[in-house]
Amino acid sequence: GNGTQDYLTDSGVGHLLMSTLAPQRREGLIRRLNAEAPDHRKFNFAEMNQRVTDAEMAGHVVSTMGFGTIADVAAILIPGQSRQHPLALGIVYEPSERVETANLIALLKDTVQICLDRPVSNVVPMSHAA
Repeated sequence: GNGTQDYLTDSGVGHLLMSTLAPQRREGLIRRLNAEAPDHRKFNFAEMNQRVTDAEMAGHVVSTMGFGTIADVAAILIPGQSRQHPLALGIVYEPSERVETANLIALLKDTVQICLDRPVSNVVPMSHAA
């Protein structure tokens, strides 16, 4: 629902967003999230750090969506965003569906690249939108 929040450690998209942090800062964040987590949400630091590193190396994730759903997601980082405000884009799907996740990732990357290559027209700056 609207306003639902989840831990960055509970989904691949969270791992992808954490992968944009510098390694030392990322490790500190992962340690803090684990230290502050209730016992039933604690995780192995080395495994979580590796998942985030894997997301960084790949530039995409295919994982559970999080937020208490059974949905899965294939997501990429949108290139060219500031490290302070990374954006991820994903396609959410039912895990029982037969989905070629490599094709989803390729589709996302190709589509984002096409959009980034096109000049912006007919877009009103947010300050003038109202």
